[in-house]
Amino acid sequence: MTDHLKQAVQYIKAGNKKRARSILVEILKEEPANDTAWLWMTAVVDTDNLRQECLEEALKHNPRSKKAEDALQKLHARKRGRATRPTPKPRRPRPKIDFLVIITSVAGLIMLGLSIGLYFENRSYDAEGQDTVAAVVETRRVRSCYVDYQFTANGSRYDGNDQVSCYERSDFKRTGQVHIEYLPSEPQKNRVHRPGAILRDAQKAFWLGIGMAALFLIVPGLTLVRFLSI
Repeated sequence: MTDHLKQAVQYIKAGNKKRARSILVEILKEEPANDTAWLWMTAVVDTDNLRQECLEEALKHNPRSKKAEDALQKLHARKRGRATRPTPKPRRPRPKIDFLVIITSVAGLIMLGLSIGLYFENRSYDAEGQDTVAAVVETRRVRSCYVDYQFTANGSRYDGNDQVSCYERSDFKRTGQVHIEYLPSEPQKNRVHRPGAILRDAQKAFWLGIGMAALFLIVPGLTLVRFLSI
């Protein structure tokens, strides 16, 4: 081994591949048949294809080089293993269920619960509601109009209040009376009696609640189905 080749080997062991490569290139320019230089050249090139070329050059000039032959076989085996190794399928990230979806889901459930509650409340009034005349205690207007009243049921006095139109509020304030309906089994459940109007308003509120609940539940539901199907 020449002094220049020894110097290149020292640079390789020290981790200075750039300096070692420049020395090996100079050696191979002067001695292109130097199989030892070709063998050490594999330590300073960047790709397996270049390493294969260097090993083939070393074997061309010295077919009996055991080191070059063994290194070339290992290189071929590594290439075959890389070619047959299945490429991992990239995992699709699961979409995140954001805060807005949770809020709309909760709002939809609340609307659905209120609508169902309103439906059964009206069924109760239709089945056992009793009409009576209550005395107006006070009428109020706070954003909307309200009436407070007292009535007697089952020998006891009960208080009640309900939201009314401002026109009705003026009429109740003038007459001092209001027609109400209550449940005999639970007199504390009562409301202003408006034949026909209550039913229409209740039906509108019920179907509006069902529609809003469906709207608030469909979008989060589709998002959840997409999330679970991934």
